[in-house]
Amino acid sequence: MFGLSYAIIIVFYTFIVAFLVRRNRPVSTAVNSRFEMRVAITLAIVTGVFTACWFPLIVSLFVTGKPLVRPRGVAHMWIRTIALSNSAMNFVIYTSRIPDFRAAYGVTFRKMCCCLTGNKYRR
Repeated sequence: MFGLSYAIIIVFYTFIVAFLVRRNRPVSTAVNSRFEMRVAITLAIVTGVFTACWFPLIVSLFVTGKPLVRPRGVAHMWIRTIALSNSAMNFVIYTSRIPDFRAAYGVTFRKMCCCLTGNKYRR
């Protein structure tokens, strides 16, 4: 099931990139084209990080038909931690690539700091 879901993600991402590359837009909409390409690159980064995080777990569990590492052993726990850390990496990717995310996180962080210090500053 995991393989099928991953294949669907790759196929649809390929369709998105092919659509963006094939399409010839007029000069007046070059800004939209750049934005769409930036979004496509961000999706590629997210998909690549997902692959890098989950690949070791999938290989260690399923490639030979039997686990390559001892279940519940130290190696398994580290590999599982890397796979589950994928969600935390999405935060870093989106914050580094999208200015609106950076601004929103900045506002949230300032409000949290003000609440912790008892300051009534609000934005």
